[in-house]
Amino acid sequence: MGEAARAEMLVTARCRGCGHAASFLASDLASVADPALALDRLPFRCRECRLRDCEVNAEEIERDRRPGIVIWRPTRLR
Repeated sequence: MGEAARAEMLVTARCRGCGHAASFLASDLASVADPALALDRLPFRCRECRLRDCEVNAEEIERDRRPGIVIWRPTRLR
């Protein structure tokens, strides 16, 4: 994940159960999780169906081609 954060990539987690997806900036994820962690090891849980079975992909941000994308900001819960 650290390499994706340095490259300013977009990380998208898509639930394999219901198909719900959420996108985050890799740098935001690196601030709340271990940057040495592989992307597929991030503990995502689907907001819709609560499954922990998510496909995680990193891609370069194409700001001019995807203007309507919503980027979520992660928070650490106590």
